[in-house]
Amino acid sequence: MDFEFSAEQVAIRDTIRELVQDRVSPRAAEIDRTGEYPKDIEKLFADNGILGIPFPEEYGGISGSSVTICMGIEEVAKACASSSLILAVQALGSYPILVAGSEEQKKRLCPPLASGEKVAAYALSEPDSGSDAAAMKTFAKKHGHEYVLNGTKQFITHGSIAGTLVVFAQTDPGADHRGISAFVLERETSPWSVEKLEHKL
Repeated sequence: MDFEFSAEQVAIRDTIRELVQDRVSPRAAEIDRTGEYPKDIEKLFADNGILGIPFPEEYGGISGSSVTICMGIEEVAKACASSSLILAVQALGSYPILVAGSEEQKKRLCPPLASGEKVAAYALSEPDSGSDAAAMKTFAKKHGHEYVLNGTKQFITHGSIAGTLVVFAQTDPGADHRGISAFVLERETSPWSVEKLEHKL
């Protein structure tokens, strides 16, 4: 079994490493000090195809493996942990769509995420249950052909700036974790509100 990086992975790593050294590293201290989301770094990653790593080519990505995604996150985190979350959360927030979404959903939702036109977020944690999914209180009830979601999520990285949000909610409370469903919200059609931005460590 060969554990060496492929030539493509090495090329991706070297590209990210150079971008990080030239553009991310000089901004790292300021990003940490202000706690503001680095929109310029997001654009840098989008313009250079880095946000497309997690997505298959047919949806506008480069079909990067989990190893390639982690390698990219590590390269950025060496200089700026906050900026590494741009790729990490883009991958995390998109994963449920790639794994369980319909083909129509993938074709519609993934290209804007792969290009960096939109940012994804993953809404699981709640004030009273943290990441204990079976104890979540957010619920969804079906009304006609639509679901109405009610609840509060907390510590949702990129929740305030995301254009696409995967929200987990109880649809069958008696079934514990088996009664949880994932819903994809798009800000322009199903807006959500952010009451408070939590202070970072």
